[in-house]
Amino acid sequence: MHQTALYEMAGVLALFLFLYWLNGKRRREGVLFCSFLAWYGVLRLVTDSFRIERRFYGLTGSQWASLAAVVASVSLLVWWAGHPKAEEEPVTEAEGPVGPAVAPEDEPPPGPVEATPAD
Repeated sequence: MHQTALYEMAGVLALFLFLYWLNGKRRREGVLFCSFLAWYGVLRLVTDSFRIERRFYGLTGSQWASLAAVVASVSLLVWWAGHPKAEEEPVTEAEGPVGPAVAPEDEPPPGPVEATPAD
């Protein structure tokens, strides 16, 4: 008889430390979530193998769900590694700043011109 709760506690503690370390690094958005899914999915695959539960094609229901999460998250992490996120291009002086245009002081602000009564 295995104490799967202790195995899972140790694995989740290691997962927390890994995610805490990874949080301090520059990374693409979503990497923390996919890393969590991959690690926890593998952890569930391992710990559930020690449990005595009903199995479907050799795996428990939670192992099948974990396997799907691991495959999806690892696939996404591998794809992201091969396709780095494009950095935002800096705005050149010719393009000007992004936002509302500022009129020079000599010119009136753009907008509707009010008619003045004729004398």
